[in-house]
Amino acid sequence: MDVIRKPLRQRVLLFCIVVMLAIGGFSFTLLYFVGSETELRAWLLQIKTPLLFWRLALYAVITFFWLHRVRGYFLRHCTRRFQVYRLEIMTVCLFVMIEITSSRWGM
Repeated sequence: MDVIRKPLRQRVLLFCIVVMLAIGGFSFTLLYFVGSETELRAWLLQIKTPLLFWRLALYAVITFFWLHRVRGYFLRHCTRRFQVYRLEIMTVCLFVMIEITSSRWGM
């Protein structure tokens, strides 16, 4: 049985549209339940510490699985070790960027 697959460009476009609709729907729902943007900001300031611990837990899980499963596989199969180190540096930079952005927004 042959599987007919859409071209990559169509799949990427469809994925982007679905993500934008999901984010818009989430924002609409959040603002509907909270009331206004100022109340949303006040609510986010109230739960600032739990959100920080949630992000730290996610970083810990990502780090655990990277060190436990993925890193060894990449080190065995990559031609140059620097490729793996570069991925690790980019991930740490992403984590730092997320935390700087969150602290600037007051989350």
